[in-house]
Amino acid sequence: MVGFPDETEAEFQDTANYLLEEHYGHFYLFVFEMEDTSMPLWERREQYGLELFRDAEDCLHGGANWKHNGMDSLHANELRMDLIRESRKRARYAILKSWQSPYEWPFIPDLSKLENLEIEKYLDQLVFVPVDYPKELVSRKILEIVEKLEEKGVYFKNA
Repeated sequence: MVGFPDETEAEFQDTANYLLEEHYGHFYLFVFEMEDTSMPLWERREQYGLELFRDAEDCLHGGANWKHNGMDSLHANELRMDLIRESRKRARYAILKSWQSPYEWPFIPDLSKLENLEIEKYLDQLVFVPVDYPKELVSRKILEIVEKLEEKGVYFKNA
């Protein structure tokens, strides 16, 4: 989670470092929300400097627009997106669980968990190449990733 009351960017960096350097497998990464003001946390809002702001999006989803002593929701969302992008590039076996369903995994049942994580990581990287790299590097990065997938036994037919 990013942005739990009182969490600072420096403290969140511990979570980021863990995901980038140590985590093995799928992970979720959510931004703090305060949807239920009957929770004990809301009773201690002054201690955390926690404030909720109402806007059109907030009315649809809940307490997603906030600030507290450590950060605000806008910055927490930026930290989340930065970490997700960085994890695609750097974290060898940490994979954001965003589109996979339990019945879709493992991709290749005869391979180990580690090999399946590697394949999934490459597929995740492939999908986001246009978002993660400048336009002039996109073609080269796609070819590099396709080559790595082929080394794992995943092939693409020429169109």
